[in-house]
Amino acid sequence: MQLPDKQEIDRTFGGRLRGPRNPLSFFHQPGEDAWAAPIYNLIGATIPGYDVLPEPLRGKIKANGKTYDWSVWADWLEPKGGTLVLAHYTDQFYAGRVAATSHKLARAR
Repeated sequence: MQLPDKQEIDRTFGGRLRGPRNPLSFFHQPGEDAWAAPIYNLIGATIPGYDVLPEPLRGKIKANGKTYDWSVWADWLEPKGGTLVLAHYTDQFYAGRVAATSHKLARAR
């Protein structure tokens, strides 16, 4: 999802966003909260920054006791209360930052 506004989020997810996997990423520059803020409640976190790795570089994340490579895109997240952290970056500038979360939303009526 790139640069959604409130109407786009409501139209796309309005009451239907539920299930085990809803990957959302948001292309923005640090400090551009006006653009990213509409998805913060959906993902249960803020996105203070991101980066892109040029080929052939690879980074590492750790989830469920296993290490995985990543490339291309990295959002780092700051989870809000009640948000489960699923993975962390393990190397480079991102080491220790949150890479993936799970956030339960209320069911639509």
